[in-house]
Amino acid sequence: MEKNENRVTIEWEDLRERVLSLQAGSRKGFKRAANATKAKKCVNPDYSRAQWAGFSKGELQDWLQHGYQSSELKGFDTFLPPIREESRMVIAEEGDEMLLDLALDGEDEYMLDWTKTESIPGLAIDAEIGMVCTTGHRILGQYFTWLNRAVTALELHGIDCQITIRHKADSGMVQEAASSPRTTVIRVKKENERSDFTAWSPMVSPASFRGLTFVAMCMHADQVGMTITSGMGRRNGGSWNVKYERETGTIHLDCPYSPSSFPEDEMTAKLKAVLDEIKGS
Repeated sequence: MEKNENRVTIEWEDLRERVLSLQAGSRKGFKRAANATKAKKCVNPDYSRAQWAGFSKGELQDWLQHGYQSSELKGFDTFLPPIREESRMVIAEEGDEMLLDLALDGEDEYMLDWTKTESIPGLAIDAEIGMVCTTGHRILGQYFTWLNRAVTALELHGIDCQITIRHKADSGMVQEAASSPRTTVIRVKKENERSDFTAWSPMVSPASFRGLTFVAMCMHADQVGMTITSGMGRRNGGSWNVKYERETGTIHLDCPYSPSSFPEDEMTAKLKAVLDEIKGS
């Protein structure tokens, strides 16, 4: 876990183990009882909370142990068009192998060579996920499904990705400093780490924000010696957007705090435009 007072990064595996521990009735790892109580409530929802959050205790437990499965997560290979050209064989004046029949026929180009594979460096995907409590859980689910399909498509095209899920509370997250902004980051996958969708698929499940990220926020508050508020803070603004930060090689995904729907086609078009920008740089 990486931390300073205003920003804490939590590894996915640490979060997963903490949630399973909470579901088993343990408060291990928490220093403040209030933070543990809030986290426990988030992953053991009663009937009314489950209707709002979009998942039950049993469902979350199953997803953590066996992975989240959904027919909506299909079609990784067709989500994005080919991002880089594959190496192909060409006949040229220079190359690694001579084609004797062409040389004897007097052709100017008689050497066999392969074109270079277009290189796209590893990328970091940093996704903001914070939405107001009145947002329907289906919108959250559609956003996370899209995010997973995008990341998996990139990796199928040979682009290694680091994946982080982020929630910035601009105010109201902790009791002791209610006016200060706090950012909670969940590092789902590191660069050069083999992607195991089954392992981290709960982060694209209906429990992603109102279960798992809420627990991460409780861990954040606990690690800096503060107490989470009942409302867990709020964001200011935000919009559906995809931007590329060239200096750090990071694609930033943003969402509005109070969306009415998820514009999948618009976000996909913006992602493709960013990838074209990266290829052209």
